[in-house]
Order: sequence, then structure tokens, then C-alpha cells
Amino acid sequence: MLINNQAAPDRVVILSTEHEVIAVQQLAAALSKLDNIFQRDQRLVYILDGTVRLVDKPYLAHLLSQRVAFARITSSSTRLCLFPQRWLDIVLSLGEWDVPHLRGVSYVPLVGASGNVVLQKGFSHDHQLYLTDDWSDLDIPEQPTLADARAALDFLRDVFSDIAYSDQRYADNTICCLATIAWRFWMQDDAMPAYLVTAHAQAAGKTTLARVIHTLATGRDPSVISESQSNEWQKMITSFLLSDTPTVILDNIQAITDNAIATYITSGRWTARLLGTNQMVDLPARSVLIATGNNVSMNMDLFTRFVPIELDVSQAGKWRSTNPIREAHAMRRAVVRALTIIYVAWVRNGMPLVPSGTRFTVWDERVFSPLGWAGAQIYASPSWSAETETELTPWIRFFEAVQSLKHGDWTARDVAKMLMDGESGLAEHAPRVMTTLRTEASVLSYLGKNLRKLKKAFEATDYRLVDTKINNVVYWRMLNGHGQRREGVD
Repeated sequence: MLINNQAAPDRVVILSTEHEVIAVQQLAAALSKLDNIFQRDQRLVYILDGTVRLVDKPYLAHLLSQRVAFARITSSSTRLCLFPQRWLDIVLSLGEWDVPHLRGVSYVPLVGASGNVVLQKGFSHDHQLYLTDDWSDLDIPEQPTLADARAALDFLRDVFSDIAYSDQRYADNTICCLATIAWRFWMQDDAMPAYLVTAHAQAAGKTTLARVIHTLATGRDPSVISESQSNEWQKMITSFLLSDTPTVILDNIQAITDNAIATYITSGRWTARLLGTNQMVDLPARSVLIATGNNVSMNMDLFTRFVPIELDVSQAGKWRSTNPIREAHAMRRAVVRALTIIYVAWVRNGMPLVPSGTRFTVWDERVFSPLGWAGAQIYASPSWSAETETELTPWIRFFEAVQSLKHGDWTARDVAKMLMDGESGLAEHAPRVMTTLRTEASVLSYLGKNLRKLKKAFEATDYRLVDTKINNVVYWRMLNGHGQRREGVD
């Protein structure tokens, strides 16, 4: 009802005598008349400083007070009061409101299915996304061609041209990481790979590169988690997803063994308990994970879900600027323009698919394909690559050395003992992941989890890992593709 009250001009005033159900309906209806209020994953949210924030009871009361007032009637007077807390609780728990659905926030222009581009800051009902920055002055050709896309890719390559990679094939992986962050909403709720920025030693610029990538994609500071906070990873990732944080950097990691991280990457969803409550949340895993570290240890299955970016520590620190983050901010508009041209050109030219062989179907289509079509040579992890045998070469050489030392078949325990025995010299032939294991027990644990996965991976090569069980002990040997022992091995 409307009342003429100087303290609440033109606001709906709900009286304390109103039935609770009617009062809650009036409060919920008032929400639809407010700006910057959305629903996301059955929660009321709003946008502040380019991030998604949950609406709590104090903020809900503040919002509603712009449209509604509450008056308490007593025997002697009628006066305006604070909203009853129970009414606010009910409004927040409704799960569906007459406000727009929000998928999240985008930091780059929005590209439609026909190639049309949204450049103006604000909420796009078509995309259900909030564009955090205004790109109205961005010069995007209406009909960009393959030549335009290739020129844009060359520009992006030049942006990262001063990075010292251990192999130049990792250069386009950096652009791929940048694009995954920028285009994360085009993958809907499907899973996407994580990224691993690594080197053989410290001071290679791993964290700096991860921060530069994030800054170029979003124009904001990244969220960083250190290994010392690993016991808080689940809580922190839940918080980041609720706020739609675009990137999470796992910094200076020695090993990734948390099953929750593996689930995050493989399922595309994240289920966890909301901090301070018994309420479970199920959220799309749209924050791109970037791990940094030296010789990071992880099981073989998880390793295949990371796109590697390996730096050369001997050439570290040769940035074109003494302040790479500041330069990234200065170059951001040109970088976003290049990314947008590539994506629009790909859409306008029929969205041709470029097969990658990865496990990430939608990512293949929406990130790998646009970049691959423009000419990017993205190098994925061993199980994805057509060069499988080349990438398994360290393991082939390692097992060759094991068989040479054992003069034949071997067990996982044999490998663990020889690897910890400095006199055997086996450590000199070990793949990098094995060099991070410090005890015989950790080697046994790693081999127990991964030997059969390696056996499967070897099926794509000219070699085979064969296991035989005798008296409950598993013996292994490596054969070539013709069922013969590796040449030169007894």
C-alpha cells in the first residue's frame, strides 16, 4: 500500500499487520525494480568493482529501502522501522526472483553466434553476462578475414616475444592460456584444462608471467594461492567461484595431489560446503587454474589435463620492461582487440573445427579451434599430442636404464631402491617428475599409481610395457612394438 509519509515518499510501505506471505511477495517484487541486482546459481548477487558479490541481509535491507518501507503499528502510533530479519531470510532463500539471470562477468567484448560484438559496458541480456569495461572505441572489422586473424595472432606472439621459453613451441601455449581466460564463458559449463608454468630452477619468471597473462585478460590483479595455504584450497576456490574470479594462480607449487583439484579440472563443476554453514554449493568451474613451480609433481592422469608453459631459467629476467605488470596494463586494449578479431573472424568464417585430440570437447571447439585456425601451434601434454613417442622418450630412456641395471625384468621396489641409491646412477636418467620424489616410499607410491597409466600411454608408441605377476609380485619389462626387448638391453 502507498501512504503519504515524508520519511518514505513514493515508497511502498508494508505494515506490521500485513500477512507474512504477502509482505515477502511485496519485498520480492520490489527487487525487480532495482538496478545491478541479479540471480546466479539460486543466489542474489550484485556487481562491485568488476566482481560478483553475494547479497547478504544488511545489503538486501539497504536495497529494499530504496523502494519499500516497513511501518510498525502500535496502539498509539505508526512509525517506520527496520525490516524484520525473518522476512529478509525468506526473501534470500526463495531461490528464484524476478531479476535477470547472471552467468558472470566478462572482461572482454562479447561475441554472439553470428559474430556480432557487444562493446558497451553493462549487462547483456542476450549473453547473461556483465561487461565490466567499455570497449566502444575498439576498432573491430565487421568482416575480419583469416589474414586479419593471422595478423592478430602475430601481434600476440610479439607481445610475448621476450619471454625465454625452453622451447619455442611453448610460446603459443601462453596465448592459449590468455584466450582461455578471456573466452571462458564461451565454453558454457564444460571442463577446461589448467595451465602449468614451470622451469628447472627458481627465478625463471614463472609467477610474473602468470600475473602478466591474467592482467592482459582482465585488467585486474589475480588471486594467488601459495602451497602453504594448500589446506585451505577448497575453501578459497569456493570463495573465488562465488565471486566469479577469472583466474586462480597456485603459486610455487611442489606437488599437486589434492583430489579436489583433479575433480575441478575434469568435471567442470565444483561442489563444496559454503563457509560458515552446512549448505552445499554446486558451481560451474569457470576460474582458470594456473599452477607455477619447479619440476611440479603430480600423477600422470592429472598431468595430462595441464597445458605446459616451460621457461628457460638460463635466459630468465629478460623482460622488455622493468615493470611487466604496468606494461601489461598499457598494452591491454591492443591485446583484447587482437583476441576479439581472432574470435570474430573464426565465427564469421563458419567456426571451422581444428582437432586437437584433447579430452576437453567444448574447449577444443571454442578455444583451441579459433587459435589453431589462425595458425597457432598449441603444444598440449603427452597424452594429447600426436608426438606421443617423443614426449615419452624420457620414460623410454629411464626404463632402458632400469633394465640395463637389472639385466632384465624389474619391480617397482627395484626402481625405488636404485633411484634412492646414488651409486646406481639411475637418477641421471630419471624423468623430471621422478627427481622431485625424495624417499623410497614416495617413489613406490608414484609408480603404484602411474605404471599402468604409462603402460596405456605406451600403446601409442613403438614400445610396450608388459607386466607379469609371479607369487604376488609384479614384474615389468619394456618391449618394442614387435614384442622384442629393447635393443641393447639384456
